[in-house]
Amino acid sequence: MATQKAKSALHILGSGSIGMLWASSIRSFDPSYPVTMILRSHRKHQIDATGMMKIALCHANSEEGDARFADASLIPVAAVASEADEQSEAALQKKSVRNVIITAKANHAVMAVKQHMNCLHPQCKIVLMCNGALSVRDDLRKVLDEATISKESKEK
Repeated sequence: MATQKAKSALHILGSGSIGMLWASSIRSFDPSYPVTMILRSHRKHQIDATGMMKIALCHANSEEGDARFADASLIPVAAVASEADEQSEAALQKKSVRNVIITAKANHAVMAVKQHMNCLHPQCKIVLMCNGALSVRDDLRKVLDEATISKESKEK
């Protein structure tokens, strides 16, 4: 009997259009895939009591060619609000983020990663998906390298 490989959790840092599109698309394709949105604290109101948020995924009616939507579905996605409260911070810490898609605006990407450095696993895979990604790539690499060097010196 073949064993099924465990799905590696995915975190999305940046809850704008791109982040929500990725989260809803992944969850639409595989509802059991563990996707967690990391929201800013001012978006905490979007998270319900179960720690989920619902994203409306709408498909345009291409036959009529107008702005009306033919199909809309609410897709549940796990979410935590950064810096919102101790419980959210603890949830991020426990997860030890191993895979993250950064969809924040390019000018916010480095700051967003700095805010969540303590949540990132040392071998975390980061995908930068934002307009202007190339402009912040080197700055982000410096931040991550400094964190690695700092962590190694503390261990010695």
